[in-house]
Amino acid sequence: MSGRRASIQPPDLKSLGQVAHGGRLLLFISKKSATSRLAWLYLLQNKLNFDLINVDESGEHLRQLQLANPHETVPCLVDGDTVVYEW
Repeated sequence: MSGRRASIQPPDLKSLGQVAHGGRLLLFISKKSATSRLAWLYLLQNKLNFDLINVDESGEHLRQLQLANPHETVPCLVDGDTVVYEW
């Protein structure tokens, strides 16, 4: 995959509040993003427990995304202290 890098780092996620509800993943997406929809479908097809947060133009969940991912890119998958995103 040329030009794509995955970054896994432990940001301070305690202020997110929604992370790891009973072992659930947290997926930040934009429904307009093809890669976001692919990540969403993967989690659905594999029947993984996750909470979905749609980061839309209103910026309602932008602060939560900024806490998890300083690059503010989607999709962004949070699993406890592990964050995976594309930049």
